[in-house]
Amino acid sequence: MIGNSSLLIISRLSKVMESDFYNLLPNPDKNDEADPDLMFSNPQSDYYSISKMNNVLTSRKGKGISLFHCNIRSLTKNLSLLNDMLYSLDSGFDFIAITETRLNPNSISNTELLKYNLFHVDSPTLAGGVAVYANKALKTIPRPDLKIDLPLVESCWIEIDPCNNNRHILIGSIYRHPSAGMDEFTVKLEELIK
Repeated sequence: MIGNSSLLIISRLSKVMESDFYNLLPNPDKNDEADPDLMFSNPQSDYYSISKMNNVLTSRKGKGISLFHCNIRSLTKNLSLLNDMLYSLDSGFDFIAITETRLNPNSISNTELLKYNLFHVDSPTLAGGVAVYANKALKTIPRPDLKIDLPLVESCWIEIDPCNNNRHILIGSIYRHPSAGMDEFTVKLEELIK
């Protein structure tokens, strides 16, 4: 027999499974963006519920790599939520790109995720910072030589080891602080990807 408290938990879990990832993690300072409309201008972006993501991951299994990006707004504060979300999925991602880690050399915390290697670049500011989690089953090589050398821009790059002369695949996580110049950033990024 299922009691009222069990029904309430099942109801809440169902709502979480159907809510999109954008609203899953708390964002206490949503109004501090220089231009919040910019984050909705990329037509290739979409927000998925856990159920929808499970469907996508299942249908794509074995067909390329899977990558998840999250602007986490403090990895130490929200790591448990990220871990819970990953645990809710039927299968994991090959790579997880994180922006606004808010880590610095003085950060003392556990930022490990089971089954993933962590690569990160800290920010000299109180915000920013980037990370890439790579599935431990994949052989990856850090690529600090690809750093975008601009103030208020952090980037973390890794390469999937191209065994047997296969194609080189680079994975990166980039954070441009809102006060950093967009024109200069665009030029540097275009130079990097040529």
